Amino acid sequence: KRDPPVAELYVVGSDQVWNPYISFDKAYYLLFGDKSIKRASYAASIGVSEINDNFKEDFINRIACVEYKSVREKDAQRLLMSYGIDAEVHIDPTLLLTSEQYDEIAIQPNFGEKYVLLYLLILPEDYKKYVNEVRNIYPDAVIVNIPGKTSSPAIGDIEMGDIGPKEFLGLIKNAEAVVTSSFHGTVFSIIYKKQFMSIIPHDTGKRISDLLDRFGLNNRITKEAIDISAINNKIHYDKVTEKLNISREQAKKYLQKITNGNENKL
Repeated sequence: KRDPPVAELYVVGSDQVWNPYISFDKAYYLLFGDKSIKRASYAASIGVSEINDNFKEDFINRIACVEYKSVREKDAQRLLMSYGIDAEVHIDPTLLLTSEQYDEIAIQPNFGEKYVLLYLLILPEDYKKYVNEVRNIYPDAVIVNIPGKTSSPAIGDIEMGDIGPKEFLGLIKNAEAVVTSSFHGTVFSIIYKKQFMSIIPHDTGKRISDLLDRFGLNNRITKEAIDISAINNKIHYDKVTEKLNISREQAKKYLQKITNGNENKL
């Protein structure tokens, strides 16, 4: 607020930036800079289906300051509509790029054998049975695990706790299959056309189920930690890619609208 950036447009997005229970920082609502500057959100995620009275009035007033409103989930759109606020729904910005574009930075792992990738931000209670289920389905693959927390117990055969975005992309790209409870683990499984299963967390699982519903992949959801047998049902990605391309075009039109036809300024 003391030294706001000079710009024609301020944009906020995406991952739970409008979830007041995570952070109610005014910056996420673009409450800085000259009032004449255009403000927009892109795929802003709220992550919850209701706002309690402690935040509601202030939340509504803040959203009203954003001229163009785009959210990531239909649930977020319905929530805003219940407050008399219109918003479009668009895909997460990570989905705007293709696998070929991500390949430019992805680093291929050097395991020398095929592997199944686990990326569990929320570890199942009975994770040993869960790992055994993965072994039963993929007996010839090693299990590579990206731990969700530094305190998580070691699971699988290979632990990859100290990696960055390049390694993360490479691990998903080259995996035989992916099992994840992460929204972006699910996103990049789709981008790289992987066989995968998504375990739905209790508190923020709507983000994942909404994503999968958009692309007709509801059968990739499991709410039971050891029920991942559907991973054997091959995903036919032709239809998924068609829907993804439509969503990208919708997003492009929105970006053209908020940038007066010059989205390259973003």
